Amino acid sequence: MSDLNAWDECEQGARDEIAQEDRYNRERNRHLRDIADWIAAAMATVPGVERIVLFGSVARPPTMTLPHARRLRRFGIQITRKCGDLDLAVEMSDLTCLRALQRARNTTVGEYLRATDYGIAQHMIDVFIIEPGTGNYLGRLCEFNRCPNPGKWECRVPSCGETRHLQQHADFTLEADALSPDRSVVLFDRQASHEPNSD
Repeated sequence: MSDLNAWDECEQGARDEIAQEDRYNRERNRHLRDIADWIAAAMATVPGVERIVLFGSVARPPTMTLPHARRLRRFGIQITRKCGDLDLAVEMSDLTCLRALQRARNTTVGEYLRATDYGIAQHMIDVFIIEPGTGNYLGRLCEFNRCPNPGKWECRVPSCGETRHLQQHADFTLEADALSPDRSVVLFDRQASHEPNSD
């Protein structure tokens, strides 16, 4: 085999890898968006849930980037950027229902896996709890069944666990424009669903 033919095969193999990575990223992003809808539908049944908003990379149009592997970047072929995790903001008027909110998230992840054979780890789903009316960030939905859990270093953050299953993170503030309409998607709004039809 000539050096030229070997190079052609090498280049074709690289291009195939790039296309495969792009397909994987697009599939992952689509699943994350679908999982967001499934979780929102389950959480909407929990008392105290007033509004659910999807934000972060999954909520925005896909962007392009170079492949992850350095050896593939030299071809200059851009692929769909992979979304890292799922970010949901939940306006909650009754914080005593956070355990039910946690169960809705966890159960739905299992249901989606059984229905689609696609799974996502629960720790990749961040649920930010928001105070209705003010928009104030209150904390994040805890990942642990026991609250507080003395064996977990995450529970040692000041104020963490003062409200059961409401996790606090040191030095974290939610960006002021994180939930702005151009950066987010409303998945559920109890007030809007109860408004009379104008038709």
